[in-house]
Amino acid sequence: MPGDVDYAREKYSAARRTLADGDSPLRDRLGDAYASQAIRVMPLRPGVGPLISHRVAERIEALHRDLTGGDPGAGGAVVDNVRALDDGEVAAFTRELLDIAAELDAEYYFHHPADDPGSG
Repeated sequence: MPGDVDYAREKYSAARRTLADGDSPLRDRLGDAYASQAIRVMPLRPGVGPLISHRVAERIEALHRDLTGGDPGAGGAVVDNVRALDDGEVAAFTRELLDIAAELDAEYYFHHPADDPGSG
């Protein structure tokens, strides 16, 4: 079930900032970004904001499965799971998290055009 785009965007934006900030290795930042922020959107559920598109919801659910090993309550296990990834997988999952964050931005601004910093 698609969740609330406003809440998901807030959490994925915070995860994006975690990835961008700091000087720790990307592997550590990915684990921290997912375990402390992005994981909070799971399970996806409606809120007060518009719903996430099914396509983006499926990507969020797939990333969650990949980083948690399919365990719905695996917040603490994410860091261990990320440590076990090879460098290429870390890069791929980082790109996927960033791509999802960008998609959530686009969906958010579609529903809230007055908030778009690029609009006129």
